[in-house]
Amino acid sequence: MDLVDPTGRLITVNKDQYTDLFFALRGAGANNFGIVTSFTFKIYPTPPSVTSISLNYALTNIQTVFDAYNQLGSSLPDDISFSIVIYNGSVEFQGVYLGTQTNANQILSQFITQSQPTSTQFTEESFFNSVVRWGFQQTNGTIYPYHSPSDFKAKSFYVKSPGLSATGVQSLITFMKGLPTTCPTYAIFKLYAGGAANNVPANATAFVHRDELYSILLLTTLNGDNATNQQCFNQLNSFGEAFQANYTDYSCYQNYIDRDLTDWQTRYYGSNLPALIAIKKIYDPNNVFNYPQSIPLE
Repeated sequence: MDLVDPTGRLITVNKDQYTDLFFALRGAGANNFGIVTSFTFKIYPTPPSVTSISLNYALTNIQTVFDAYNQLGSSLPDDISFSIVIYNGSVEFQGVYLGTQTNANQILSQFITQSQPTSTQFTEESFFNSVVRWGFQQTNGTIYPYHSPSDFKAKSFYVKSPGLSATGVQSLITFMKGLPTTCPTYAIFKLYAGGAANNVPANATAFVHRDELYSILLLTTLNGDNATNQQCFNQLNSFGEAFQANYTDYSCYQNYIDRDLTDWQTRYYGSNLPALIAIKKIYDPNNVFNYPQSIPLE
């Protein structure tokens, strides 16, 4: 990475030089220490084909879905990634397997048997087409309406094995069902929090969340006037505090910025916070790069 530091110097940060910054920028970049102007990535060969997966469920079957998810999620191979999306009374499993449809069917056969989807779709395709599909684009260049600008408020949670309890699932569904139509809300469960991400030690990078089964993003879109939007804020914040206190880990995902979060430093960075504060003191002692949730000097 190339970074402009608070004095205006352009420095190159990698595993061989400025190694403390290299640690910090992988999980706590966000203009905390400077402005990154370029990235260099190691790329990997893509497989000949991948399999995109879509499974749909009735909301009344949600507990069966999570029983299967909690039981099988941590045992799935690292070359499959998926999420569960709950919205407007529907439940959808979305995923990609880096391999053939035949292998994908074999890997997920037990999950499908246990979770009882109402419909299944496995599509073997090129890696490029899977990126287009899950980026909600079209190959003819037309942009899907998913990309239209929208305002929203998000809360994030992490869940360790053995997963969200039955009462936790029911609490979430009850909350979503009870919201007024002026506060449309999604719940997205991401298995990226498990799998290969957990193979990296928690202190290897600033991203500390390495022992989780999955993450949850609870997102409310804001379509009303200020008073209506504030009501949506209040309901989401109140539920989020109680839900996290009773059913999830203490951690939150730092890229789902939440201005109303208490103790955000610990929730975002955990045991890596002292190291990040020390690095901040070295490279930005005058706190040039500061904002409401920037790494503090103490």
